[in-house]
Amino acid sequence: MALKIMPHGRLQEWVAEEKGYFTAEGLEYSFVSAGDYGIHAAGRDGAGEIKTGAFETFGAGRDGADVSCACHWATSAAASERAGRLVTTAYSVAPCAVLVPPESPVHRPEDLAGVAVGVGYHSGSHFATLQALEAVLASDQISLTFQGPPNERLDALLERQVPAGTMWGVPLYVAEAFGFRKVLDATFMIGFLVTGGNAGKADVDMYLTALRRAQMDIDLHPEAHKHYHVHAVPEKYRDRVDVRAFGTGERIVFLPYSGDAFAATRRWAETRSLFTGSAAATADYDEIILARCRTRAGARLASCSGEHRQACLGPRPEAADQVGGVAQAEVLQAGGGQARRVPLGAHDDRAHVVAGHLGEPGGGARIEPPLEHVPLDQQRAGDAALLPPLRLRPGVDQDRAGSHRQVRLSGIDATQAPPGQFQYVVDRSSPGGYHDRSSPAARRVPSEVTSKRRMLDRGGEYAWMLTAGSVVSFLTSWM
Repeated sequence: MALKIMPHGRLQEWVAEEKGYFTAEGLEYSFVSAGDYGIHAAGRDGAGEIKTGAFETFGAGRDGADVSCACHWATSAAASERAGRLVTTAYSVAPCAVLVPPESPVHRPEDLAGVAVGVGYHSGSHFATLQALEAVLASDQISLTFQGPPNERLDALLERQVPAGTMWGVPLYVAEAFGFRKVLDATFMIGFLVTGGNAGKADVDMYLTALRRAQMDIDLHPEAHKHYHVHAVPEKYRDRVDVRAFGTGERIVFLPYSGDAFAATRRWAETRSLFTGSAAATADYDEIILARCRTRAGARLASCSGEHRQACLGPRPEAADQVGGVAQAEVLQAGGGQARRVPLGAHDDRAHVVAGHLGEPGGGARIEPPLEHVPLDQQRAGDAALLPPLRLRPGVDQDRAGSHRQVRLSGIDATQAPPGQFQYVVDRSSPGGYHDRSSPAARRVPSEVTSKRRMLDRGGEYAWMLTAGSVVSFLTSWM
């Protein structure tokens, strides 16, 4: 079944559509366009305000969309209410600001004290404005008025119905085109939420992969893609603005929306009592994230567990301090063991040595990029242990603390897996040399295809030697 995508007034979906990136990923999809950024018109109350927003649309079904976006405060709260599943592998950042008419006496953020700022209820402009104003004003000086979704709020600002208004994305660019001035920046994060029962993690992964390609195209050549902004410009303003003068708008960031970020967002909302009732639920992060797959029948979603859950989530680096603590002595990794914060490719791997860059070898693991190359050692200063960041480093182990060069850390070594075929394991307790602990299977390998890996530990100096047959093909040492 096709994934129903609700665009968010940004460039990425249109670029991916034009260039066939969704199709290239094998994704069946359709676009759902409804309301004003997914928010339908609502009546104003006695005070002239609109008390519904992005958060409420998730509970209403989001017009049947399987995946859509809203500020991360709203998506986190909706996920806590079980109105959807939070996508944690990406988020976006939207340009946003508090604007005033060109003739306004407000020129500095402090001048906004007591000035009613038009925002959208339970939406990004609501929370982002509050967060930005709290940095410059006392709470009793902050005044907000709820003026509806983005385009309706844009009308209110342009028609001077409010003395100030918070705009983001295309409405921000439109207001600036009409001469409205930015007084205070209020950039904020936007989250992805899966609300459709037919959408699984595989579908969302394909969707995000296509958006990643589109984001790179926009970063490289923004001028070639800004014409898509016209999709988000209200028709009555299209002949009065030039989208070539706009910025690139919302930018998708392919970093995890972590459990810490989720918890901090919820605490921030709770301390201000921004949500009440079930929206203030305390569901754990692991309970509401998208870590589920669609079954083969496609009709029901089942929680992943064990091997299946790991397949859904994909390979993850494992920190060695989870094995033996910070004082864990290092051991060889050939059997799937850990040393410090080295990402492990797979358990029980044969750890074939592969060519790296500038003499830095890596171990070939049976997983997909970018974790297929694991360096034989990691810099002690905390660098990521993946091969690409280490290509330009001068050596294998030059940055560790001086004390570690002389003293072996105390503690109990993690149990070392027996060597597999083609493996030679070093007994580090043997002073002044190495001890051959290779398996009988390794000794039975024909000489024309044999390979050996040896490590010597002598007086604080380590040496690593790789041989193919009888020819030494790689040799390095370090202190």
